Amino acid sequence: MLKNHKIQLNFALSFLVLVCSFFVATARTEAATISVSAGTDTKVTDSVCRLSEAIENINNQAQTHADCAAGTGNDVIQLPTGTIALSADLPMLTRSITIQGSGTDRSIINGGGQYFVFRFNAPTGGFVFKDLKVRSFGGSAIMGQDAKSIDIKNIEADGNGSISKDMGDGTTFIGGFAFISSGVEPPQISIDDFYAHDFVSSDAVFMAGVAVMGPNNKMQTVIGRNITISNLVSTTPNGQLIGVFSTAGLGGGSRSMAGTYENITVENIESMNGANVSAFALSGVIGGGDSTGNITLRNATIRNITTGPSPYASGAVSVVGGASGPGEHFEGSIKLQNVVIANVSVGGTSKSCSKNDISTSLGGQGSASLSIESLGGNISDDKSCNAYFKHATDKTNQTKLKDTLGKLSNNGGVVPTIPLLAGSLAIDAGICEDAPAKDARGISRPQGVTCDSGAFEVQQASLSSPEGSPDPVTGKKIFIDAPIPGSVVNSASIIPATEAEADSSHEYPLGLVGFTVEGIPSGSTQTMNLYFETDAKAEEFVARKYNQSTKEYRDIPGAVLSNETRNGRPVIKLSYQITDGGELDLDGAADGSLLDPVGLAKPKSLLASTGTTTIVTSLVAAVLIVAVILVNIDYRRHKAPLIELDKQTHQNLAANYTFWHHVKVVTIPTMKYRFTIVLDKKTTI
Repeated sequence: MLKNHKIQLNFALSFLVLVCSFFVATARTEAATISVSAGTDTKVTDSVCRLSEAIENINNQAQTHADCAAGTGNDVIQLPTGTIALSADLPMLTRSITIQGSGTDRSIINGGGQYFVFRFNAPTGGFVFKDLKVRSFGGSAIMGQDAKSIDIKNIEADGNGSISKDMGDGTTFIGGFAFISSGVEPPQISIDDFYAHDFVSSDAVFMAGVAVMGPNNKMQTVIGRNITISNLVSTTPNGQLIGVFSTAGLGGGSRSMAGTYENITVENIESMNGANVSAFALSGVIGGGDSTGNITLRNATIRNITTGPSPYASGAVSVVGGASGPGEHFEGSIKLQNVVIANVSVGGTSKSCSKNDISTSLGGQGSASLSIESLGGNISDDKSCNAYFKHATDKTNQTKLKDTLGKLSNNGGVVPTIPLLAGSLAIDAGICEDAPAKDARGISRPQGVTCDSGAFEVQQASLSSPEGSPDPVTGKKIFIDAPIPGSVVNSASIIPATEAEADSSHEYPLGLVGFTVEGIPSGSTQTMNLYFETDAKAEEFVARKYNQSTKEYRDIPGAVLSNETRNGRPVIKLSYQITDGGELDLDGAADGSLLDPVGLAKPKSLLASTGTTTIVTSLVAAVLIVAVILVNIDYRRHKAPLIELDKQTHQNLAANYTFWHHVKVVTIPTMKYRFTIVLDKKTTI
């Protein structure tokens, strides 16, 4: 990037590969599953199927090696439990293939400290790598040039004992995963649960945990989730040392890049000699046309990034680019949401955010428009992000932030994470809109009032414990039972009534309960039983659900409330059914987990909530006063003729015509007086 290198994975295709590609159209569609053995990888006929033999049989779609079955198209290699030790580079993958292990702690490939492991080059091929560890290798654990699709799932790239390798153009590389397209239709790249760590080199021009480069004149997209990169150390002067790297060009061509990364952890990236260092970087050095790069990073924890003085865009999050030709332009943007950055040093100065147009410094005549944009919930421990962290929920210059981040460790899930310690500013500091529904360990968000910043979501007190969990305001406890044996109430939190989002029609004196249940059959319907400690009666409440995304409340259909006791204390039991992935499950996916904030609600009094009682009372009083006045006027108007009549007839009708008699015979509200009836009645008497 910085020396205008054309980094290219120059994989030469052998005559065998050309023959293979000729027969792609006639390959059978029924896939073969080939199980290979542990031990030293060889290609000796010994009735034992080895990894290299299986790869070549799949490449050739034939039984080239009698020890393994022939490939039949879209084949699977099943790795054994144990270690496969390479004695040479593995053959390049030139056909669609799935490499399936039994877990990163069970299926291991050892590159002998020098050998290439997985390399692929097939524009129409789909490549899947799952559930395995690669260690002590040459170059990169997984490396490719062209493909139709790439899926990486639960892979550990252990760099201990690994060495850099020449990519074919004099550029040496070492890292976890690297991909560069030669210009054909770019693949769909998906990276989930990837852990690359412990790379040390004194000669690598380029080192990265993950590196993706777009193709000429086309748009490359990548989605990365639950990625942890740690302990990358380089002593190479003026090299590139980057945790997660996306590039729309490394000099030459017009390349475009778009990507989304979620739940990313990067720590301990260190250069001894002022190399370009970054935890998360976007680059575009263009020659031959305009280009764009747009990357979004959500819920990341970045810590301990160090390099000497650097003339380029070193920093925790950096965007750098330029264009060589007159009028050429690179536009690059990184958007950040819920990102935590701590302890970054560039030449002795803290530098969490950095961008740099390097067109002129490379002798170019073009330009670059570069931006770092906040989507909210970001926290840094210095001031270098002040110009970019403009969202109301952002925080900068939080100097104690690093002290509230724990040690990178196995905290559950597949990849290691950095936990948030008690009192961390990152707890409940993020925003949930568009945030990943689960953290890097698979824990549902949010646990508390809102989402945590960073890749780690702090679990709240478990309501399924025998002691329950107290409402922090009332002190009353709430309990919840796991719905079926084997399921786990993984976390739960109580949102106090004083902090709950306003409900226009109800109040929640016992607070709202946000809980997560894991380990149920996907798509199943479960009965949830919650217990609220209170002296109140069930008939005073209704069960309501709160949607934290839409800020809306609704009654829970079919919910049953009853009075019971628990631990010798009176409780209200709430029982209702919820379907995994159904309308009550807030994560919206049939994935074996439930997310559902609920509460016991009391209808608000009209006086307390809206003042309707006061208004209605006032209106009724006004109507009554007006009615009395009108009736009184009507009474006087109708009694006056009786007084005049009495003067003429001496019958004393006016004395018998009382106010209450008038009210009795007046029709309200027309005030119509039936005068003739009264006269006839009185005359008859």
